[in-house]
Amino acid sequence: MRQGADIPLSGPGPDDPGVRVPSPLIFAAAFALGLFLERLLPLPELPPGLCRGLTLASLAVSAVLGGWGLSWFLRLRTTVLPFRPSEALITSGPYRFSRNPLYISTGILYAALALWSAQLWALLLLPAALAVLQRLVIVKEEAYLERRFGREYLDYKARVRRWL
Repeated sequence: MRQGADIPLSGPGPDDPGVRVPSPLIFAAAFALGLFLERLLPLPELPPGLCRGLTLASLAVSAVLGGWGLSWFLRLRTTVLPFRPSEALITSGPYRFSRNPLYISTGILYAALALWSAQLWALLLLPAALAVLQRLVIVKEEAYLERRFGREYLDYKARVRRWL
């Protein structure tokens, strides 16, 4: 059994990030709100040609960035789940440029889905979804990583931006 695998998730502490809201739920809630707002207050449609092109480009970027980021979790044998203890601090690959490449990838995927389905409200709600993600997930993850990895994480945090 990996170290930390049997630690109960009882509350924020050295081995518990304290994240209780899964990030996909935040994005799904924002998208659902966008669908609701579109029915309530329809916005002008986006040009289909533009949507298709941006959708394909966004899907490609999201897949490459997400796959690259995920590969480092697998390589270092640590969990991608933000509510489980981390076994390693990842500072290589896309993590050299952003502390949150998987969240960026998910945000780009969200934008691609909003464009593909021509949901302008959903697209407009992406910044709000990212703000909620930052408050409910990322801030807690960062505090946890600081407790867990100390100076190593603080040095990394000083070198690499949260987003881009």
